Amino acid sequence: MSDTFIRAVNWLLGPEIEGEHSNDPADKGGDTWYGISRNAHPDMPWPPTRDQAIDRYQERYWDACHCHEMHPVLALLTFDAAVQHGTTQAAKFLQRTLGVTDDGIIGPQTLLAAQDEPHGAIFDFLSYRGRFYAELCMEDPSQKRFLRGWMRRLFLLEDFALNLSICTLFTGAEEE
Repeated sequence: MSDTFIRAVNWLLGPEIEGEHSNDPADKGGDTWYGISRNAHPDMPWPPTRDQAIDRYQERYWDACHCHEMHPVLALLTFDAAVQHGTTQAAKFLQRTLGVTDDGIIGPQTLLAAQDEPHGAIFDFLSYRGRFYAELCMEDPSQKRFLRGWMRRLFLLEDFALNLSICTLFTGAEEE
């Protein structure tokens, strides 16, 4: 596991983000452990252990989005978006941020553009997610009750990404 993945998954599993367990009847994911919802992951042993959740995060989100081939800040943003919105939507957020074709597939063109952190990338990426949440709530008003928490997550992610960005300025992009 790369240093960036370990940092990202530890942030994700923190008590302010995914935490350990939730089972909100209004949450479409249903019973959720470590951010892994039973509805989206019916093939997992239930409830999953923290280590099983981390393995799933690496396989289905980090590796599937080729995060290990990106600048650490873009990897973090893409990973968290993939966890919440799926890999295709996360790829589109990344591609829009980078100004490449937003086809939802992270291929050579996207990966080439994702080698560096463009100026303003954190803010652009997160603004696309904020708009996505707003549109989701307009389409399905039952989801409005989650909007404040989703936006809070984006602000916490912004803080974490800015700190990671500063670290990479002084140490160089981490070796994966």
